[in-house]
Amino acid sequence: MLGLRWSDVDLHEGVLTVRQALQRVGGELLIVAPKTQRSARRVALPAECVTALRAQRAQQVADRKGAGNNWKGTGQGLVLTTKNGTPIEPRNVNRSRPWTSTPSSGSTRSARRSIASGTP
Repeated sequence: MLGLRWSDVDLHEGVLTVRQALQRVGGELLIVAPKTQRSARRVALPAECVTALRAQRAQQVADRKGAGNNWKGTGQGLVLTTKNGTPIEPRNVNRSRPWTSTPSSGSTRSARRSIASGTP
């Protein structure tokens, strides 16, 4: 999820294409290929995900405007970034759970599986 780019999301068609991942390797965050060939695929998005992604895009635009010259976006066009545009640290995802308001709703893996299967 953290390596997803806006260029890989088609909100009109309601699909995303998994092409890369974000991982910490040797002390730095890198964009890497998905772990398996099966991981690189097109995924149909439920309407709720399309709505959430549209909201994320609007929030990211607002964050960028608010940050002004402090925006640190890398030019990779990542969907999920911090408020100042940097990639989200993978180890922090389980702490913040940006996709839910209830801390007990599940792990990153279950969120990914829900999106991939089209079931909540």
